[in-house]
Amino acid sequence: MSAIWHGQGITPAGLAQVSYQLSGHKAAEGQEKLPKIVGEPWIAAGLYPGWQLGDQPILSDPREPGTDPREVGRGPLSESQGRFKAVQLGSLVDKTLKSKKPAVCLEYEVCGNHVQEWIESGLMDEPGLPGVQRHFHLDKVDQPLWLLLGRLAPDRKITLAADHSAKKISLYDKETDGYAKVRLASSTSSVEFSVVISRNPPPQTETERAPLTWKAHPARRWPQRAVTEVNFSPSTNAFVVDDIPLPLDNPWRRNVRLADIAFFRNGRAALVTLAFAFGTMTCLSSTETAFGNFLTRMATARQTATSCLPTHSLRQPRLANLPTA
Repeated sequence: MSAIWHGQGITPAGLAQVSYQLSGHKAAEGQEKLPKIVGEPWIAAGLYPGWQLGDQPILSDPREPGTDPREVGRGPLSESQGRFKAVQLGSLVDKTLKSKKPAVCLEYEVCGNHVQEWIESGLMDEPGLPGVQRHFHLDKVDQPLWLLLGRLAPDRKITLAADHSAKKISLYDKETDGYAKVRLASSTSSVEFSVVISRNPPPQTETERAPLTWKAHPARRWPQRAVTEVNFSPSTNAFVVDDIPLPLDNPWRRNVRLADIAFFRNGRAALVTLAFAFGTMTCLSSTETAFGNFLTRMATARQTATSCLPTHSLRQPRLANLPTA
């Protein structure tokens, strides 16, 4: 997590929403005009892995620098260090308070360990001041891990709360480098804990609580569909090009702009857009005259997200011509 703050959001500088607002003009390149926090920062992290192995954490970027000096452009971490898996919609059940509330679960792998994370915000201090909780569940911990939370604002505190695995988890929030960290010892059983960021800590610096239970909801958040039709080439040549118009007339009234495309072995393709993500269902007849792409919105993002669009296999080798930004 890069930062937590209290305020309106971020400035739109450099985001897709302001790119190409004027024809032929995109957002500026480089690191000069970037989004900035609009509000009061509570905690912020730097360019280093948030989860790490080793005796001591490293506060530097392990990736090779990019070729363009104006851009960070280093690409992803190695797969052995971590991989993001999914965003799940569901409910978070607190057995202690006997409550259930909607939540979003982030699923990812850290050094071979499966991690689930939930983030909550609300009134947590005694006079009713706002706070943020990050809940974590690990199925096991193969090797000791560091969780680097970031540098705290002077008026913010971090509290650690854990289940029966509390003895295997330690909070370091008064280090000389100024960064708050959590240390997890090796464990063959599951580990669950939370960190609370607020203005005033609770009476006890460490509290014990029952584990939270996650229940995923299979229902889609956006059930609507956008439809586009393939314009098949009338040519009878060995190789032809078919045009697939973008679904600009869609239920969300969003301008769909493509940036990249990659093909799967099952005949589908993943399209990167500058607005939000699509999942797909395909309707394909045995003839060359009826083909439809039914796109269902899966996610949304401020800058880039992934879309999926199916390709098709007919009697002729064909290429799909998809307009890009």
